[in-house]
Amino acid sequence: MARLTPDEKYEILENVFEEKGISAAELDKAVIQFAESLVQAYRVVKAKEKRPRHKKKKVSGFAQLINKHIGAGYELYHRPLNRINMFWVLDKLSKEKKSIQVGKKGFIDTDKNFKFHAGRQFAAEYLNLDGEKLTIDYKPGFIIPKIKAAYMATYNAMGEFGIAVIAQKEDLHTAIDWFDDYVKSNSIFKGRLVTVTTEAIKIHTPKDEDASDWNNIVPNADAREEFHQIVDMVGGPEKYRKAGLTLKRGVLMTGPPGTGKTVHVKCLVNDIIKVGGSVIIVEGLSDYNWSLTEVYEIAKTLQPAVIIIEDIDTLTHNRDDEGSLSPMSVLQDLIAILDGATALDGVITLATSNYKDRLDRALASRPGRFDVIYTFGFPEKEIKYQILDKYLTKLNIKESQDSLLLIPEVKELIEGDYTSGAHIAEFCAGIIRGQLFNSKESVATIASRVATQLLTVSAADAAAPKVPGSFGFGTS
Repeated sequence: MARLTPDEKYEILENVFEEKGISAAELDKAVIQFAESLVQAYRVVKAKEKRPRHKKKKVSGFAQLINKHIGAGYELYHRPLNRINMFWVLDKLSKEKKSIQVGKKGFIDTDKNFKFHAGRQFAAEYLNLDGEKLTIDYKPGFIIPKIKAAYMATYNAMGEFGIAVIAQKEDLHTAIDWFDDYVKSNSIFKGRLVTVTTEAIKIHTPKDEDASDWNNIVPNADAREEFHQIVDMVGGPEKYRKAGLTLKRGVLMTGPPGTGKTVHVKCLVNDIIKVGGSVIIVEGLSDYNWSLTEVYEIAKTLQPAVIIIEDIDTLTHNRDDEGSLSPMSVLQDLIAILDGATALDGVITLATSNYKDRLDRALASRPGRFDVIYTFGFPEKEIKYQILDKYLTKLNIKESQDSLLLIPEVKELIEGDYTSGAHIAEFCAGIIRGQLFNSKESVATIASRVATQLLTVSAADAAAPKVPGSFGFGTS
């Protein structure tokens, strides 16, 4: 269609103004320019209406569709939602039967004091899913006719993402409840293991071959009992809620490195996934990725869920330690989160620390934040024998435990007060490496050399406190 000449534009305007009894000469230049833009916009709309229909869903203006499918007197509710989840859920909504996509450029609703702009930052979301890059294209929002509601992506000046739920007043609560259920059942995080680091957010679908099992470890009996109760809460929350309990739990695991905290966590993760729960492991935080508050917001959409904070002493500030380099904001966020009993219902927090004395007293000794603390110490001699036997079997080392213990250096290592399960694991791995490097060297010679090296390492742990009878270690 040919572009209108200035004379044609004025002719159209004069006809319009003449009907209203207004002379074009009386109009301000700005008004004329505005009117000209309306004429041009009208021509563009008419031209689009004449285009042939295609298979893709039609994208229409916000006000037009809202008025048609919902009505003029609508209500609006803002539902905070993590950016990744927002992209993922909108992509799922696009596949809902008879869903109608709404505008690409956003809207401003002055009556409801609500603004939404789809800026360039909304182009796409890139995820690390099972080690591969997944791209989710941005979709601004949809009307779901069967719910009589619209769901629009939102983003404000504070950098907060969410979804605007739009419906008639009498339908709003139903629309919100439907959406909450939809987010929970369609979340990209549901039933997956999410790992948050300073560099990336990794989403992993656990496989059977990845699983750690209690049969492969020598567990801390008290901690194992606690973990079984956590799994029971995640797998069957209704019976706890019927008894008037909230599913809020804080567990802190402390003890020197190598004493079994991590393998216990791996077994717990496996059990949680088996019962359909979700797990978020926090290894690091940064401005680039999620804040701790965002982590808990996501967990609440997945509840019941478990958040595991590894090496919490390195992430949170200690106000009694002038040399503490961790940001105060993380400590303040965590305290505020753990104190919010109602808001945290359905979210269980488990944290690990190699150095409990480095934790701020508000975390280490304040009841109600961490309900129970398990200390993992260096194992007793009998436990070490069990660990050695498990590793010899797992790594298919032909030499028997009794014959290895006849070697003085090996006996000193295995029975040493400050030998951890990790030292025994490294001892057995060292034997295998030595055999692969020089198959002619005897196992006894290799074992003696590796044990001597590890005795030097274990001596460095001598300053750590010995906590008898509170140990767990594994071979997985």
